[in-house]
Amino acid sequence: FHCPGTHGLAYSKLNDHVYATCSDVGLIEIDIVGEAPVMLHRNATGGQAFTTPDEHYVVVVDKTGDSVHVVVPGEPGAASSMDLPSVDAMGGNPDKVAFFELPDGSWRMFVSLTDNFHSLVDETAEGDSGVGWVDLDAVYDNPDEAQNLTKVPGAGAVTRNGPFTHRAITTSGSRVATITHHPITGVALIDGVTGELEGVVPTNQVSRTSEARVPRAAPASGRAA
Repeated sequence: FHCPGTHGLAYSKLNDHVYATCSDVGLIEIDIVGEAPVMLHRNATGGQAFTTPDEHYVVVVDKTGDSVHVVVPGEPGAASSMDLPSVDAMGGNPDKVAFFELPDGSWRMFVSLTDNFHSLVDETAEGDSGVGWVDLDAVYDNPDEAQNLTKVPGAGAVTRNGPFTHRAITTSGSRVATITHHPITGVALIDGVTGELEGVVPTNQVSRTSEARVPRAAPASGRAA
């Protein structure tokens, strides 16, 4: 196996395998019991690797390739993991993922989008930035058909800085939260079940009460009471 420049890591308890991204080569799969590589997923290029909380899926975020690659762990010690069609980020240049468990126990993958490689007249415009989502069961059930992210309108944009543009995202109870810088600085909240934006909570507003001044004490008269 030729896999230089290891970067991102993920692990699945289903087969006791570690998955490591390797520059632009792909994703190498290592049997940690046998202490040996077993498979190189050449289509799963990218930077960071993640697993769903139940570790049934391994995903690789490919910002440059504008996609998220999905791998299903196979048997322990064997080259049996399955590569699913990559999810198209629709011009959003994905950065990070968050997993939301739906009421039926399946997983929805939310992806933070940076849209950092496009030339925009207004660099603060949302463009293809924001958040997108896809149900991983839909990816699994359609092994011959690539899925697209469903965009969540209104989640805003982060300040663009080329390949160094990053955007945090996390699951928070019944919602998914991501940072946003434009048109306002804050945190966008998304309903995990409906996949719709609930609103943006501003985080950089100056409260009127914070500007209140304490009255200065009256000067002493110098007379005894």
